[in-house]
Amino acid sequence: MGGFGTSTPRSLQTAAKIHRLLSEALARGVVGRSSALQDGRAIAINRVEITSNLQLARVHWEPMGGDAPVRKLSAALERKRGFLGAHVNSFLRQKFGTRLEFVLDEQAAAAAGLDTRPRRQRERAQRREAAAQRLEEAFRGLQLTGVAAQRPEEAPPPRDLHLAEEAEEERGPSPE
Repeated sequence: MGGFGTSTPRSLQTAAKIHRLLSEALARGVVGRSSALQDGRAIAINRVEITSNLQLARVHWEPMGGDAPVRKLSAALERKRGFLGAHVNSFLRQKFGTRLEFVLDEQAAAAAGLDTRPRRQRERAQRREAAAQRLEEAFRGLQLTGVAAQRPEEAPPPRDLHLAEEAEEERGPSPE
């Protein structure tokens, strides 16, 4: 089976045709009863990669910022994969049908500012950021009062005699 990296004129032409057919089908609402995909503006097809033997097409898509979450759109695409594949294959003149694989285009979604992580992961990251911000503000408050900002020469001497000798060696000879 050929890989996605090889491209022949026929595979490039077929990929462009699949891209056009899927975009038109989704824009016209051909997908049937899928509420997430029925609105033609729910997703955008970014690019289509196809193997050199035309057996598998990887369709890279991104959400268009509608109301439906990414997980719901992804599940709807997986449910309608067979229907969309039959629609595409009815227009392609090939001996064997091309199987579709839908992949969320993470780079395009990140560039658009969409957070594609699951809800729990997003909430955990928001809690961490808030805690880090509170900690930073508290530390800044301590620095302003002078509690946390002690110079090394003002630091209290170590309790262990061995550590005191090492600290004295690090400081160097005293200027007496």
